[in-house]
Amino acid sequence: MRLIHGRQQWIADYVALPFPVAQETGFKPYYCFGAVNDAGRLVGGLVLTDYRPHDIAVSIYAETPTAFTPGFVRYFFKWVFEAQTFTRLSAEIAGTNKRCQRLALGLGFKPEGIRPKAYGYGEDDLHMFGMLKSDCRFLT
Repeated sequence: MRLIHGRQQWIADYVALPFPVAQETGFKPYYCFGAVNDAGRLVGGLVLTDYRPHDIAVSIYAETPTAFTPGFVRYFFKWVFEAQTFTRLSAEIAGTNKRCQRLALGLGFKPEGIRPKAYGYGEDDLHMFGMLKSDCRFLT
């Protein structure tokens, strides 16, 4: 896998594929990270949006669990917490997306609450997760 990053709208459009609301409104990316396979095809992406001075939200989409290598994950967290000034990272995940919730927990995000019927067009609950820089195990 090869990592690409920057203010790349095409990566944001790829990450928006499974999110109908995001497809309609479009992600307004602050910064994007993409995983490109050996054939040169984008197979995973992370989009940072909703910039606030010390917090930023991440949206994730991958076609395969192997899209994000350990090196990719380390680079992403080091960029967010060391190259930038963010002290926290936020993720909002659909209640029915148990796989992504497990991924967030496995990466070290902590559950912060549930907003009933706040995901998409009100058809699902929105689970909120957060990670503080001080809790990120990928910075060592």
